[in-house]
Amino acid sequence: MMSLRWQARAELSSHLDHALEQIEKATDIAPNDSCRQAFLAAPALLREYAALAENADTPDEIARRGTIADQLMDKFARTHGETQQHQDAIGPQMSAQMQATTQLANALALLALLVGAGAAMLRAKLIATPMRKMTDSMATLAGGQLDITVEGIERGEVRKFIDQIRAA
Repeated sequence: MMSLRWQARAELSSHLDHALEQIEKATDIAPNDSCRQAFLAAPALLREYAALAENADTPDEIARRGTIADQLMDKFARTHGETQQHQDAIGPQMSAQMQATTQLANALALLALLVGAGAAMLRAKLIATPMRKMTDSMATLAGGQLDITVEGIERGEVRKFIDQIRAA
């Protein structure tokens, strides 16, 4: 019988320690001062409840334990309600903010795509236009007209090749 009582005390102590840890974490993230105050008052009530749970023999001690339990339940119910209201209030705000952020990200992605496409087209034009002019000039040279001016080939191998065709 005595070992069961010690086992119950150890279990109660373990649960109390866990509850106090959770209350400390909840206090740090409480949505408002009312919740924070409820969390700050809870550890003392829990410790008193645990002490009475171990030794409550008289009707007054048992009644006090019931009163403490009611106070804890009231504080946690109120805190839960306030936290739920806070979450309900910020939920639509967060949703709207996420939607705006998504729209901004999509707009930036589209802008980046357009800039990239424009840069690619410009680059292609910068390469293709001189190549097309050179091809047209080579066709003219191949047709026998040697007195043409080929733009963009003032030096290099192509210039030497054209000079050789003109000399021949």
